[in-house]
Amino acid sequence: MFITSPLNGSIDSPELLATVSFHVPTHSTRHHSLFSVVPTHLTSYDNNQPLHRLLRLLNQP
Repeated sequence: MFITSPLNGSIDSPELLATVSFHVPTHSTRHHSLFSVVPTHLTSYDNNQPLHRLLRLLNQP
């Protein structure tokens, strides 16, 4: 999957990696989102940007 490439170092892109923020809980909760900030947009055009759409899909249970 594309998102794993920058994370494991097979794609060297600090700019792309900087756009992804991880959710690291301080204690165990029922909320298991991997990414902490998934931007929301007012238009469906902006909402379906590839990176934002991928982060939203990966956060789904």
